Amino acid sequence: MTFPASGDVAFCTKQKSRLLAQRGFPRTLAARIKPAGRYAQKLDLGPEAVRLFEPIFGETVKEHTA
Repeated sequence: MTFPASGDVAFCTKQKSRLLAQRGFPRTLAARIKPAGRYAQKLDLGPEAVRLFEPIFGETVKEHTA
């Protein structure tokens, strides 16, 4: 994800805080969001844990795997 240079440099950190404050947000997922340098956060997941779905037509979806 990229953000405008003129944007809030702490945007990712603030978004992480907002997510963690949401009732029901998975604590195991929260533990995988790690600091990745100044004003940066990284979701620490391997490619095998990432699943992307693309809507095709109507209710049909295509899954993209690593």
